Amino acid sequence: MCIRDSLNSNSKIEMSSEPLNGLGLPIYNPDLGEDKAVPLIRLQKGTFVLETEATDLLKQISAPIIFLCVCGKYRTGKSYLLNKILLNTTKGFAVGSTINACTKGLWLWKRPFKYVNEDKEELVVIVVDTEGLGAIDEDENHDTKIVLLGLLLSSLMIYNSMGSIDENALNSLSLVVNISKTLQASNCSAKGEDDDFAKNFPSFFWILRDFSLQLKDAQGNPITSKQYLENALALQKGGSEAIENKNKVRRLLKHFFSDRDCATLVRPTEDEGDLQNLIQMPEHKLRKEFADQVAMLREKIRKKMKVKIVNGKRINGPMLADLCATYTEAVNKGKVPSIDDAWSNMCKSQCEEALSEVQVMFEQGIKEKIYAKLPLTKKNIKENFEKLKEEAMNYFKGKIINRLSTEEELALTKLLAKLKKEAKTAIANTAKELCESYFETVSHTHLTLPT
Repeated sequence: MCIRDSLNSNSKIEMSSEPLNGLGLPIYNPDLGEDKAVPLIRLQKGTFVLETEATDLLKQISAPIIFLCVCGKYRTGKSYLLNKILLNTTKGFAVGSTINACTKGLWLWKRPFKYVNEDKEELVVIVVDTEGLGAIDEDENHDTKIVLLGLLLSSLMIYNSMGSIDENALNSLSLVVNISKTLQASNCSAKGEDDDFAKNFPSFFWILRDFSLQLKDAQGNPITSKQYLENALALQKGGSEAIENKNKVRRLLKHFFSDRDCATLVRPTEDEGDLQNLIQMPEHKLRKEFADQVAMLREKIRKKMKVKIVNGKRINGPMLADLCATYTEAVNKGKVPSIDDAWSNMCKSQCEEALSEVQVMFEQGIKEKIYAKLPLTKKNIKENFEKLKEEAMNYFKGKIINRLSTEEELALTKLLAKLKKEAKTAIANTAKELCESYFETVSHTHLTLPT
């Protein structure tokens, strides 16, 4: 992965007069999208459905995408985290004060944001909320599918939980790591592929809410929140089955999420009544320690954001829409999604789109460089055809996301041959009509017999 493929700490936020979100990012395109959450993938009558409104938005984004996804147990304040801390709005994702989960499926904020990296390249940030895990009206199989989709689609997964990191907290992550293990087993057929497969996984950012402990190690020395996470993931000593089960979660978490971090947030207010309506509270009424930690959290998230990568290639909006379709179909069929299958489908879709664009470009070129300039000599026509063919080949190679395959090259060659044949017939007919018209004009002008 090249340097620009991930946003490092030296990347700068572009200054803008436009409204900024909580991360200090301006709107990507004021004419694209709107300030509301829309379903990306949601459950309808037992089947996950990919929603057109969200995918239509994605298909309009040609720039590389940063897919920021928040997940965690239900009723732990995920939506508040997204709305106030990330989006800086009080009217964002659904927020409630009851025991029922608010968000169902995966929901997308329909206002993409812009991030300009150190190479002055515009990247697009998509923010997604997921249905809370462990809701009373859903089972673990449903939770598995939600986590599965979030893992496969995101480039930064923010895991939101309450309290400190203990065995219960780690056990709550067992669903995530077990799904990761299942994905690995299904996608890796040979030794040595495990590490390559893990590269497709998102960065992992664990946010600990209502954290009340002091960040110190066993010797009483101050530590960072990241060091706190690493200490919690250290393997426990012992050889019993119980110890081995505890260490399994730790090993898998470290293996699949090599890029990981952690942040802690104290309780925002001590007033229980305020907690029920936290989204409406102005920031000056929140605890100062909480506000300071939120500022540091926002900075950390900016540094952790990276472009979505699949098989070493950066993903844009249309490609992400293809991935959503493939993964949703696999989940509905009860299959473990295959990244290779998703990649193949995405390549096929992008190839078909590129062929359509080449056809439009080639036909337009014929009109401008040949039809509009008739009559031309056979040599001129042949030269123009060759130039148009070369331009079409270069455009096609630049549009496809993989190395040009024999099958794709054959498809392009057949298309260009077909278009050339049709154009030659049309040119011949046009030339014939021009000749007949010219002959008729000459006949009336110069060959009119005297009366």
